[in-house]
Amino acid sequence: MTVTNVDADEFRYVEATDPLARPLLDELEYEYDTRYGDFFGERASTELSRYPAELFAPAQGGAFVLLLRAGSPSPEARSSAWMSTPPS
Repeated sequence: MTVTNVDADEFRYVEATDPLARPLLDELEYEYDTRYGDFFGERASTELSRYPAELFAPAQGGAFVLLLRAGSPSPEARSSAWMSTPPS
């Protein structure tokens, strides 16, 4: 049985350009491309890069939240990230 020290878990607001977010975005791109391919007429990764990171910045009302384990995104934590953009 593995015991996780929850004191080492941290939710952190970051910019989408933060290096801590890169593993999540890379895995998300891979998952979407693998799962959906070009079902919508183009690779899913194209959609992920369609909008500039600045649209997800707090100044625009966006949020990019990561769950860190011992200071870094673990495989479980990367799948727990949450990203939001302001309504159009």
